[in-house]
Amino acid sequence: MKATSQTFDSSIDAWNNYQDAPWGKLRYRMVEANLSRHLPPLSAQVLDLGGGNGFDAIALAKQGYSITVVDFSAEMLGQGRVLAAREGVTDLVTFQQTDVLALSQLISKQTFDVI
Repeated sequence: MKATSQTFDSSIDAWNNYQDAPWGKLRYRMVEANLSRHLPPLSAQVLDLGGGNGFDAIALAKQGYSITVVDFSAEMLGQGRVLAAREGVTDLVTFQQTDVLALSQLISKQTFDVI
């Protein structure tokens, strides 16, 4: 079965439940702690491929990084825009919908320090 954006859109409730669960929160804290040890200075441009609703990206934006989130799911990205607004980082997070196989067409002129 080939995954489509609707595949991800239809599972967003389960994804949100995971992010709100104690083990989901712990996972995000661990990822953030591990990433922070390897990230360049705050002026870095970060590309978050398959970033979903931007949960990881928004944590980085709150530290001052500029993030581009790319995902297949319009629903996930829509929730990410809402979350970015709620967290006050809309100026640091850009959301783009595309299939990763078409990524070069979408961001061909941009460069990133971290993917």
